[in-house]
Amino acid sequence: MPKDHKLSCIDMPFKGILYFLVRALVSVHFISELYDKLVRFDYWSDQIKGSMGYGDWSLWLVISLLFVGSFLLVIGKYLPVSFLALCLFQVPTSIFFERGDLYDQCDSVSALGGVLAVAFYTSEIEVSERQKQELEILTDINVNGGSFGTGASYRENLRYDKLSYGGSSDGI
Repeated sequence: MPKDHKLSCIDMPFKGILYFLVRALVSVHFISELYDKLVRFDYWSDQIKGSMGYGDWSLWLVISLLFVGSFLLVIGKYLPVSFLALCLFQVPTSIFFERGDLYDQCDSVSALGGVLAVAFYTSEIEVSERQKQELEILTDINVNGGSFGTGASYRENLRYDKLSYGGSSDGI
């Protein structure tokens, strides 16, 4: 291995499986909350009505936020939306139902921190992958003497593009 080569998660052969496992582990807190709200619906409905005076609609909103946020987190898509949904669930829950219980409040902050870390890390990897693809394209252009892999020069490709879209080829 060359001494300037850095070992990173991107080089790992099973990175997709690893990323899935990380997202699944981070989602455990929220999936267990979702399960609890569904299984003990009547209990939570009474808790919400008793402490806040809201109806069942608010519990259905909580269930929807947990479902959407957890699902998107596990599949690794739209992670900012996942973070927003889980935040909209967790912050009011911590404020209204975990008062005085420092352990539960810290657990909630930790769970949100995990979701935020996954979202940021994944976005960094996506940006890095895009930059790598762009660099490969630019390298291909330079290696092939200014061609786009077709044997045609950059100027010829530009002329073709302009002519194809009705533009003028003057000045090329």
